[in-house]
Amino acid sequence: MSDTLPDFTGYNFTFALGALILCTLTMLIAVRMICRAAMVKGRPYQKRLLFSACIAGNGVWATHFVAMLGCANSLATAYQVPLTLLSMLVAMGLFIPTWWSECHTPNRSHSPRTALLMTITVGSMHYIGIAAMGGAGQEFIPSVRIILSLAVGFAFFYAGTLLLRHQRGRRRSLAALAWVLGICSLHFMGMPHASLSHAVMGGMSQHIASLSLAETVGAGTSTFLALACIFLLLEYQSARRKIEESTRARSFADAALEGLVVTTGSTILDANSAFWNLAGTKPNAAYHLKNFFPVLASEEIVQKLIEEETPREIQMVNHDGERIPVEIYARESLWRGKSRTILAIIDLRARKETEATIKELAITDMLTGIGNRSFFVTSLTDLLQNRPGNNPIVVFLVDIDRFKNINETCGHAMGDKVLSHIAKRLQLLVPQDAIMARIAGDEFAVACVLSPDDVTDFASYLALELKIPLPDGHDELPVSVSVGFAVSDDEMKD
Repeated sequence: MSDTLPDFTGYNFTFALGALILCTLTMLIAVRMICRAAMVKGRPYQKRLLFSACIAGNGVWATHFVAMLGCANSLATAYQVPLTLLSMLVAMGLFIPTWWSECHTPNRSHSPRTALLMTITVGSMHYIGIAAMGGAGQEFIPSVRIILSLAVGFAFFYAGTLLLRHQRGRRRSLAALAWVLGICSLHFMGMPHASLSHAVMGGMSQHIASLSLAETVGAGTSTFLALACIFLLLEYQSARRKIEESTRARSFADAALEGLVVTTGSTILDANSAFWNLAGTKPNAAYHLKNFFPVLASEEIVQKLIEEETPREIQMVNHDGERIPVEIYARESLWRGKSRTILAIIDLRARKETEATIKELAITDMLTGIGNRSFFVTSLTDLLQNRPGNNPIVVFLVDIDRFKNINETCGHAMGDKVLSHIAKRLQLLVPQDAIMARIAGDEFAVACVLSPDDVTDFASYLALELKIPLPDGHDELPVSVSVGFAVSDDEMKD
């Protein structure tokens, strides 16, 4: 059992805590840089891979010597310079193929290649560092413990690589913690006895080419801190560029008059301010397309809209339940490096109001406010083709008597006043479902469904009720009309 487990008698665990902190920072940075390196190609990929290998190798190397401080009887313990430098170069050099292997391993893979390379890298660095003590340390490490340290380290390294491949976002940091456990397990299981005599370790001070443990730790940690500072500076610059690009893209999107929506499937990922104003609510990540566009409830409909490559007019339901006519475009595009569906929504309310106004002007008599000849012909045709009941449709023609004389003697202003008077009176006299229009200068027409027995009486009624004098400023102006009518037969359709 004594050959299998290390002896920590007299070990100063304060240095172990320092090594643990240093190792944790190293692996967290390494995980971050591996993820970043996998996102780029070409020279940026090579630079990130090399830099991450340097940080990881130097950090693990410095961790080894910080931990060794706890078992040394003197800070003056000397190490051979060539082997000490070799252990550092091995760590940095072997981390390059290690990280390259991980960057080229597919997600969800269970390949142990990266874990095996990490075991070789950390194990080589560790035992070369032990050998730099001139063989004094290796005499106290049984072979069975060396094998066991590599096996336990491999198990943690493999667990870390699986976590890195299967987790997303911040949960990938769990891989760093597993790797820290692997490095610490390998180191402490393969560490010389803490009671290693000062006489044996101090004998190395006779070597001309030697470094003290304190000098080694100082050089290692200083190098690591310098590399870590460079990494933090690069991360800061990268984050600042991302914020600037995101702000610029957001400002550009918010400047658009139409609503812009980024979706994946039926989930809204992001939208500009024009869309949220149209929706009548604040930005919320919980919204789906069906909350605002009931006809886009399924991904198949959205995909069909993309394939059509033409705008479609649909109804949008805002937060208050108001139905808004909109025109919607759909395109596939890259958003934050991933293929997403981009929807452009144009509010059609102003256009619809304009179209309605134009249509209204086209069928309305501007002077009297009732329908014009075009409106009357179209409406009468529809009434003939969709006749309600069995009664015939009757058209009454109302003509103002001596209207030319009124214009010539009293002026056109009075003539306009007479026309408006007749129109208002007709609106009060005819049934609500009747069609009424001014079809000529002084002629009005009324169409309605009426019993044949009532046609003559209604014509007389109109002539009587429209015979009302108007004041002309000096005296009363007599106004009268003539009323005629035509009755449709059963076969008439236009």
